[in-house]
Amino acid sequence: MRKRIYQAIGVKAVEVERLVVSLSERVAFGCDAAKDRWLGAFMNDDGEVALTVWWDLVNDWEALLELLTAIRSAGVSVEAVAEPTGTYADALVWQLEQAGFPVFRVSPKHSRDYAEIYDGVPSGHDAKSAAVVADLHRIKKSRLWKRPSRDRRVLRAAAKAMDWLKADQLRYHNRLEAELALHWPELGRILALSSATAIALIETFGGPTGVACRPSQARSLMRKVSRGLLGEDKIESVVASASSTVGCPMLKDEVRHLKRLGAKLSRLRDKLRAAEKRLTVAAEGDEVVKRLGEEVGDNTAAVLTARLGHLTDYDSAGALLRAAGISLKERSSGKHKGKLKITKRGSSTARRWLFLAVLRWIQKDPIAKAWYLRKVARNGGNKMKALVALMRKLLAGLFHVARGQAFDSSKLFDVRRLELAA
Repeated sequence: MRKRIYQAIGVKAVEVERLVVSLSERVAFGCDAAKDRWLGAFMNDDGEVALTVWWDLVNDWEALLELLTAIRSAGVSVEAVAEPTGTYADALVWQLEQAGFPVFRVSPKHSRDYAEIYDGVPSGHDAKSAAVVADLHRIKKSRLWKRPSRDRRVLRAAAKAMDWLKADQLRYHNRLEAELALHWPELGRILALSSATAIALIETFGGPTGVACRPSQARSLMRKVSRGLLGEDKIESVVASASSTVGCPMLKDEVRHLKRLGAKLSRLRDKLRAAEKRLTVAAEGDEVVKRLGEEVGDNTAAVLTARLGHLTDYDSAGALLRAAGISLKERSSGKHKGKLKITKRGSSTARRWLFLAVLRWIQKDPIAKAWYLRKVARNGGNKMKALVALMRKLLAGLFHVARGQAFDSSKLFDVRRLELAA
């Protein structure tokens, strides 16, 4: 193999006429995405890099388009290639598509695996990455970059907003739980700390001392916030625990801190309800999301569609599992038998929501619950392996639901082995 030379020049310094002479009729323009300084490698059909250029994403964009347009005008077919690294490449894809250049994408995993094969050296840097991307396209390991439709972008934005708010809510709830473990540990045993009633108590009174000093107001607040659904026995238990708590007495600053924490959680609840409504509106009219929502809930169905795309776009359930990062991988060699693990590629958000859907599934479906318990027993009590296995089965079932079939747990498990009661 000829020694690879990685040198780049600024896009404004390129001599177009001289470059065109060294190019074949079809050239792959491999791009390495970055925040500021990008690199691109022009690779011919024989796999040789004719030139590597660099440009500033903001200041040199017009110069790059002028260069590519001039090359195309000289009769050279230019096909741009990049990795879907987060959102960094999206601006590149947009601008190139607007200029009429076809854009292809290669898997970042393929790029990492191919890097040493490309030049025999395990090192990695931007100029080499651009060449590797171009070579993968040359050997047909790329596919056309398809930008999401407007409807999917709207759905993705709504799902992202709701997911961020849920993450904030969980973080602040954990802080509240930690503070109450110090000052009022009994409250969490009486009320769910994520409930509107518990949050309203903290926001208004700041801790057990405030409730103990104003028991009548505390009772009225709990009745009002719970809309009369909270039993009087629980209300009295909360008031009694405030007077007899084993927690550490609170300072004034600590009370103010808990009140602010309660107010933050209260605002997050309101924002989250509004975000869920926006997500519902964004998913309206989508029959696939509607069918999925009947099985896993509207929010989960919308998030899965926003992150994975329509489940009907996949050719098989296996392809869907690979996209979600829950397909299995194995590392075995000779006598060594490696353990099966999921790849964890793709959207971690989709996997998290799918995991929560599985937790609800085993609560309401006796077949799934029976299989889960047997799986846990076989794995020596390892619950996570059983839950991940259920994620795979649930998503495979949703693949068929998206195509109009009814969800049937008996088709996902060998029911004969479960020995379920009639």
